Amino acid sequence: MDIQTGDIVRATAGRDKNKVFIVTEIVSENLIKICDGVSRKIEKPKLKKKMHVSKLSGDGRRELEELLKGTPGEADSHIRTYLKQFK
Repeated sequence: MDIQTGDIVRATAGRDKNKVFIVTEIVSENLIKICDGVSRKIEKPKLKKKMHVSKLSGDGRRELEELLKGTPGEADSHIRTYLKQFK
């Protein structure tokens, strides 16, 4: 599975199972950082193994750049609004 920064993913394991997130950073070959703007804000993203998520949508790098403009609070609000369409 080829997951990139800006992709929309759904957690398939853990206490956040079935929640939708956006990938904010690729940490290593097996780890990514994800946030949803609610429980995991942009300042403190969740570290998750790639094998514990499934990709919903790709090519979101441009959307991610737009979402992250402004203050962290505004970015979280934009992320929440954007992710509603994938729930």
